[in-house]
Amino acid sequence: MEDGPSVPCRKTWAKVTLVLGVLACAWGALLVISTPGEHRRQPRSTTVVALRPSFESKAESKDAATGPKILEEVDYCGLVDDDMDYAAYNLHSIRNVTSATKCCSSCQRNPECRAWTWGKARNVMGLTNVCYLKGLAPGYDVKKMENEQTMSGLPYRLPASGEVSLFCFSPILAEDKASQLLTFQYRQGAGIFGCEEHAIYSAQPLELTPGVACTVVHAENCGDGADADPCGPPSVYLAVWKKVVAEGRFRYHTWTVKVRPNAVFIAYRLKGMLASVFEPESGLYFSSCMGGLQAPVTIMSRIAIQAFGLGISRCVEGGDGGVSAEGGAAGGDFVHQCLSQVLKVEHRTDPGLLADSSCQSTDTMSCGTEYVAYSPLVSTDDYAQCLSAAGWVMRRAPLDTGSHNKTSEDGAHNGSNTAEE
Repeated sequence: MEDGPSVPCRKTWAKVTLVLGVLACAWGALLVISTPGEHRRQPRSTTVVALRPSFESKAESKDAATGPKILEEVDYCGLVDDDMDYAAYNLHSIRNVTSATKCCSSCQRNPECRAWTWGKARNVMGLTNVCYLKGLAPGYDVKKMENEQTMSGLPYRLPASGEVSLFCFSPILAEDKASQLLTFQYRQGAGIFGCEEHAIYSAQPLELTPGVACTVVHAENCGDGADADPCGPPSVYLAVWKKVVAEGRFRYHTWTVKVRPNAVFIAYRLKGMLASVFEPESGLYFSSCMGGLQAPVTIMSRIAIQAFGLGISRCVEGGDGGVSAEGGAAGGDFVHQCLSQVLKVEHRTDPGLLADSSCQSTDTMSCGTEYVAYSPLVSTDDYAQCLSAAGWVMRRAPLDTGSHNKTSEDGAHNGSNTAEE
C-alpha cells in the first residue's frame, strides 16, 4: 500500500512532458513562419551549368589561383560581352562598382534598364569601376562597339506567364547579298529585328552598320551567297547551334527562331501563331516544310534547345542510338535526327509557316497571303516589295546608324541623359 501514491505522480509527469512537447512544436513552427524571405525565395531558372560564363574580367580571371569563377548571379544575366561597349542612352551611372556582376545586378533591379556597361580598365578616371545603366528609346536597339576597357551585358528578363517571346537569329558568311539584306532589315526593324532579341552569326568578322556586329562562328567549308545556309558539313551547322546554346540567350525567351537572311520574316505573325501552342515536356520544334532544319525558317522551344545542348554527345557516331554524320545525316538533317530520333523532342511540320517553292507554294513572289515568312527574296528591292505586299506593319521607327553614346579615347564614357549617383 505504500507504493500507491506513485501512480498519480507518474501521470502528472506524463502530462507535463506532453505539454512541453506541444510548446516545443509550436515554437518550431513559429520559427519557420518567421524565417526571412531570402530563405524562401523562388528557385532560379534551369541553366546549362557547363556553359555558364564567368562575369569576371579577363585580368581578374588570370590572377585567380583557382581559375575562372562561376559567380552566383550568373543565372540572372546570361551573355556577357567582354571587350564590348553597349551604346544606348544612359539612365545613370554608379561609381565604385567593383565587378561586372554587381553592375549587372544593379541593372536587373532597375525595371527601366535595358543594358549595362562596366568599366573594367584599371586607373582610368571616369571609367574604372563605373557602372552605366542604359535605357532604350522606343524603336531602338542596343548597338555594340568594341572596347577593350569595358564589359557589357543584358539583364535577365523572362517573359510573363503565357507571353510569347522570340529570340531570332540569322547566319551569314561574308559581305555578300545576305549582309545587304540584313542591313536593310535592321534599318526597317523588319525580319529578325522585329523579335524581342536577335543575333547574327558569321564565319568572318563583320559589321553590318556601326554598332551592329556579327558573332563569329569558327567553321570551315561553308557555301556562299545569300541563298546558302551554313550547314554543309555537320561541324559547320552544329557550330551555329552550339553558339546559340553556349551564349544562353535562348533561356530568356519562349521560342528561338532561325531565319535565313533572304526570307521575309514577320515576327508578330509568328507570335500570334505560337500563342496557342503548348510546349510538351519533351520540348517542341517546327520546320516550315519538308526540308527539315535546312528550311528557311526553323522554330525551337526553350526545352528543345536545352535538350540539344545537353544531349548532343549522344547524337554523334558511336553514341547511344547516335546519328552518323557520314551516313547521310549532314547539316540540318543531323540536328533534325538528333532531336527527333535520339533525344525524342517532338517535331511538327507546318506548311502554313512559309511561302516557298521548296514547300510547293505558289505564293512566293506575290507575298499576298498570311504566311509567317516568304522565301527567297535575293535583293533589297524584292524584299521591300514583298514586305509591302504581305501587309507588314512596322512596329517601330526606322533606325539610323548613329551611336547614342560613346567612350572617348581617354576612357571617359560620354552619353546623353547621364547622371551619377
